[in-house]
Amino acid sequence: MALSSKSAFQRHKHWLQHAKTRSARHKIMKFLREQAALSAADITKEVVNNFIVVNLKICQTVQRVSNLCGRKYL
Repeated sequence: MALSSKSAFQRHKHWLQHAKTRSARHKIMKFLREQAALSAADITKEVVNNFIVVNLKICQTVQRVSNLCGRKYL
């Protein structure tokens, strides 16, 4: 979540405590749910990308080691 999104989320969370009408509470809750979903998607995307990068590095290392061992014994 970007800094501006995070501060907007915090502001809306604070406003929710002071909302007087059902409509206002509904709109604020809708915004908070949308922001939470976006944040979860960003976090999930980041975790998946990190997992892919780590596994690629491992595969490349294994391949280099097997190539070195193969050359050594040939």
